Amino acid sequence: MRSKAKSTIATGLVAGLAVFGSLRICVAESKPADDKEVPALTLAAQCGLPFRDNAVLQQEIPLPVWGTSLPGARVMVTFDTQTKTTVADADGNWRVVLDSMTAVKLATVNDVPVGKTMTIVCEKDGEKAVREISNLLVGEVWLCAGQSNMAGKMGRAGSPKHFPPDSIEKAYYPALRQMISPKGEWLVCSPETAVWFKKVCFFFARRLQRDILVPVGVINAAVGGSKIEAWLNQRPPERGSHYGKMIAPLEGFGLRGMVWYQGESNASDGRRYQPKLESLITGWRAAWQQPDSKSAAGPRGEFSVYFVQLPGIGSSPTDNPVGGDGRADIRQACFETLAIKNTGMAVTIDIGDLREHPPNKYDTGIRLARLALHNDYGLKSLVPSGPLYKSHKIEGSTVRITFDNAQNGLMLAVKEGFLPPRPTPDARLPWLSIQGKDGTWHWADGKIEGPELVVSCKDVKEPIAVRYGYTQHPVGSLLYNKDGLPASPFSTNGYGDSASVRMDKLDSSSEAAGLASGSVAEETAVGKHLFILSGQSNMAGLDPDVSFTPAVTRAFGESRVLVVKDAASGMSIRSWCKSNLEHPPPAVGRIPKVRGELYALLMGKVKAAIKEQTIQTVTFVWMQGESDLRNPSYGAYLQALIRQLQDDLDFKNINVVIGRISDNGLDRTKRLEERKFIRRTQVEFAESYPRGAWVDTDDLNDRKQGDKIVHDLHYTPEGFKILAERFAEEAIALIKKRAEK
Repeated sequence: MRSKAKSTIATGLVAGLAVFGSLRICVAESKPADDKEVPALTLAAQCGLPFRDNAVLQQEIPLPVWGTSLPGARVMVTFDTQTKTTVADADGNWRVVLDSMTAVKLATVNDVPVGKTMTIVCEKDGEKAVREISNLLVGEVWLCAGQSNMAGKMGRAGSPKHFPPDSIEKAYYPALRQMISPKGEWLVCSPETAVWFKKVCFFFARRLQRDILVPVGVINAAVGGSKIEAWLNQRPPERGSHYGKMIAPLEGFGLRGMVWYQGESNASDGRRYQPKLESLITGWRAAWQQPDSKSAAGPRGEFSVYFVQLPGIGSSPTDNPVGGDGRADIRQACFETLAIKNTGMAVTIDIGDLREHPPNKYDTGIRLARLALHNDYGLKSLVPSGPLYKSHKIEGSTVRITFDNAQNGLMLAVKEGFLPPRPTPDARLPWLSIQGKDGTWHWADGKIEGPELVVSCKDVKEPIAVRYGYTQHPVGSLLYNKDGLPASPFSTNGYGDSASVRMDKLDSSSEAAGLASGSVAEETAVGKHLFILSGQSNMAGLDPDVSFTPAVTRAFGESRVLVVKDAASGMSIRSWCKSNLEHPPPAVGRIPKVRGELYALLMGKVKAAIKEQTIQTVTFVWMQGESDLRNPSYGAYLQALIRQLQDDLDFKNINVVIGRISDNGLDRTKRLEERKFIRRTQVEFAESYPRGAWVDTDDLNDRKQGDKIVHDLHYTPEGFKILAERFAEEAIALIKKRAEK
């Protein structure tokens, strides 16, 4: 798809815009950063990852350029009017620093700027090799990193829930460019290529360029489902895998700043997320070793970092004025990170969704851009964000709240899609609570007085604290400034006695035993529901986030759910069981070299997930059996597997949900009898086990080819979705059945 996009640009833009031939050569000769093979050294310069055709180089700052050649080669880098020389070291590495440059202003965002060529000449032993990198622009560069909400691309969808429907067809922005790390290819924005731009990157960069009228480049580095730990670099021996593959190859490339959208996979961290985010910010800045610009308006060495405060998801309880449920604490952790110099937070509490990926990235990108425009580009009249809690003052039975970014006044409003919020002056402010001197929280009333909010409750005569929106997903008429930006959820007493803090206070009690150590406390009144998903290929192909996790989250609440999955295709149940149960041991079939090797991997993930957690129930979901059609001891292995889980988790009453393998597949005729045996064994086990259930899968692998129905070994995409829903339904029923007892 990328090569198709490149040829479209080449024919769709004027001849001087892009030279794609040299890009293909450069990409072919320089391996991606995550390739296991290290490219052999050649005299011809192999450039650092960001230095590719169509790149944008950061203005107003000394600009490092690096790469490799043969050891001892003389390297001469020429760009614009500058020439810098050096000699490759004993390992073939070389580096020069270009003097700072100034971007050429655009008349409009549709201008076609004249790109420049960087020439790198390497000489050794009378031989010379020349490398050219073409169509380079000097402008503004931003690094955009995170997990799936930063990774989602534009596509061609346009609706009130997504973004203005003409966003793609009008996307002729020759000076707006994107690179995805570690691929190392810069795309020039056009209606043909805009579909490949990441949503947040696109709307962020487009808004920047509209207001500053210079070339803008964004580098995207995002991995769906990733935790922040994988992006940290503070401890070199433990450097996060994603940092090593996607960020390390960029170190030193001139940046104006960085945008971070992550936290969903760390939501259960709550307050513990703050030091991790701080470590990421300080660690990346230190790795860049970027000097301050000599220009007052130029980039800073401690470059700007703007992060997204997580939006709402799912639903919130309406009978819990204390709040602290769901993602309340991790949002507070982000708010507290604003104490770090040169940071900002885009509030997105009003554009959440029932699911993990809210479709409105239009407002997310624009809100991030406002932070940069105000803080980095001197647009001081532009209010950078929604109201942020500043201070409070107790006035008798009321509490007066003051905010930053509310100088133009406050309002109540409702947000619908990407449209501006609609004022609702007659509405009552929901999700507002007040704490009395006795420690009890009550729902409260809020009165707007210009830039301030006065909070009270008829049942509270001596208030001590206030909270607003401090819950999983506040909806309805929310608090905004008159500039149309939402107020951040806040708690005047910090984390106070929110749910996670109450759990901390219970550390020494029997009810929360094992919270700090990560052991499992059985049948507690508080704690999480742990779901362990495992098996072979038909479990490996199941994505819990599509329908399983949403279903159990709806049933128990996000803060009460932990889902761990580890599966391996084509493996016998013997690989999960520690001991051989066949006598004599089998000599043929799928026999693992190490008994229980996959079980060890599974338990490693489980124990990491439950560390410092209190577990109320454990449900094991098993989808396996196709690789054991000739295993007469399959039932005994199932019993042994459950006993292993009970012993290792010190948890007796584990729920078990088994997916009965389908009655057809690639081996239907040859091994039908063995398949029937496994199916019967699975059902008998599930029905005899006190906390067992099984789900049917016979209808999930039917694929239509023309007028025929083909019975495949693996399930269809829709089949996986349905399978996960069935697993969730049975798991929920088992947990609720036990609760009723």
